[in-house]
Amino acid sequence: MKLIIAYVQPFLLDKVIDTLQANVGVSGATVAHARGFGRARKSVGQEEEIYGTSARARIEVAANDESVNEIVANILDAAHTGKRGNGKVLVIPIERAIRIQTREEGPGVL
Repeated sequence: MKLIIAYVQPFLLDKVIDTLQANVGVSGATVAHARGFGRARKSVGQEEEIYGTSARARIEVAANDESVNEIVANILDAAHTGKRGNGKVLVIPIERAIRIQTREEGPGVL
């Protein structure tokens, strides 16, 4: 099991969510609005500079291992504009998943 965290441009959030809802490997997602900062080059050949914070949408999807590559590919396709600042996708292992209602554990709870 993996946790996929995507930081995308807010104006692309609906497009990414629509893409995820069409993916059979996704049973749900969590969305939060976030602000952050990153490094960017001022121009070619110059040093990097840290800019102020910018708005992003954070999307979290817990997925079974066999669905991860397809979900990540769908996020990348939906969030890509070809310009700097499109965002990031992180894939993190999930050690345990437990459904609170039934206390069931494992990949089946996703």
